Parts: sequence; C-alpha cells; structure tokens
Amino acid sequence: MKIVKSEASGQFFVVGMDVAKDQRLNLTERGMLLTLLSLPPDWDFTVEGMTKILPDGRDRII
Repeated sequence: MKIVKSEASGQFFVVGMDVAKDQRLNLTERGMLLTLLSLPPDWDFTVEGMTKILPDGRDRII
C-alpha cells in the first residue's frame, strides 16, 4: 500500500478507502496508521514518542 501524505488543513485529513478495505491490516494496525498520519512531520516517530500520546503502552505499540 502506497502512503502519500500531504499538508493537512485544519482538523481533517483524507485517507483512501484502500486503508479501510485492506484485509492485511487488523483494527489495531489501521488505528496506528491513522494516528501516525495525523501527526506533524517533525513529530518524534519513535516508540518512546508514541507512548507519550497512546495509552496502550510500549508492548502494544511495538
């Protein structure tokens, strides 16, 4: 699946239907993808950075 991220305006971004219909992704993985896409480009895209904003804990994120 190709991911193309463009600048979002306001509180919305567009996600292709292929994400919702991709049977390779389970519900958790889809949620993680949406979370990652919602973050600004300068975000700390590490496990430690994700644990700061997600309540699931380190083991669930890895």
